[in-house]
Order: sequence, then structure tokens, then C-alpha cells
Amino acid sequence: MKVIFLDFDGVLNSEGSFSYEERLRKKFKKEFKDKPTNQTLCNVCTSNFQMILEHYPKVKIVISSTWRELYSLDWLKEKLALYGIDSSRVIDSTIIYCNGINRGLEIKIWLDEHPQVKHYIIIDDNDWNISQIHGTDKFVKTTWEIGLTYTHALEAIEKLKTTKKSTFVGTQSNLLSSSSLKDSSSK
Repeated sequence: MKVIFLDFDGVLNSEGSFSYEERLRKKFKKEFKDKPTNQTLCNVCTSNFQMILEHYPKVKIVISSTWRELYSLDWLKEKLALYGIDSSRVIDSTIIYCNGINRGLEIKIWLDEHPQVKHYIIIDDNDWNISQIHGTDKFVKTTWEIGLTYTHALEAIEKLKTTKKSTFVGTQSNLLSSSSLKDSSSK
């Protein structure tokens, strides 16, 4: 099985998405009253992500975004579907460990519990110990300012083709040491 670990902020949206929603919140205060956080995704970023899914019709999605702390998996699936993403591919979300500051370890824990995963990539705008634990060949790093571009999508397609589940870069003792966790919180 192939899996994409998916972040939302800085991947499926961008700085511009937040600015757009901020203007909407000012204009339609009543409609946004009970919505404490940004919920707007970017049509271009979501289309680029759907392009990856179309290239790999059997790839599955695991949500690694902090949005998993705020919303149910069903709500997240509905949000993805609203933006044209095949949400039937979403199978799970990662655990929350160390207040989410060690996303690389959260993903490793999920992978350890799912040995059927043979290929995976991680799409995120923050490193959060991802490259240290999984290596850069499994990591598509986007930026908060722009989100998932067409070039990033092509990179993801290429990495999904060649990335195989292998020995993790970090060791278990390294991953759980206080210095590793300290380093990750400063990124």
C-alpha cells in the first residue's frame, strides 16, 4: 500500500488563503462567529493534490495536520471533498505525540503500527523532525507562503514512484531523547 501523510496549512492552503478568509470574517462576522480557526483551502493547491491522487489511483491518505486535533476525520473528509479531493482515500490520522512538535515521530509510530505500507511520502511545510527520521527522499517540503505548487505535485509523483519503506534514518533512542525533542521544537 502507498500512503501520503498530509498536512493542511501551508500545503492545501497558504498565506493567501488565510488573508482571504480574514477579509471574509470581517465582512461576514455573524457567519464566522462559531468558527474559531481558518477553514479555507486554496483551489489551486487542492487541485495540485488531486493531480497526485489521479496519478496514483490506489494511494491512501493519512492526515498528519494539526487540523486532526480540531476536527473529526469525517469533517476533514467533507472539507477535502468540498474542494474536489477524493476523500474516500482518507484512511486515518496520526497520533498526537509531544503536542505535535515531533510530526516525524508521530508518522513513524503510525507506520510501525501499519506494516502493510510499502511506499509513502510526507507533504508538509514544516520539517518537525521529518527529514531527520524519514530522510529527504520521502519528504515534499512546501512553503507556508505558497502551499502545494504544480512543481511540488510533480515531485510528490516522482517520490511516490521510487520511495520504498526502509530503515528509518533516526534510531529509536535518538528519536525519544530529550535533545531530539528539544531540537524539533525550535524549528
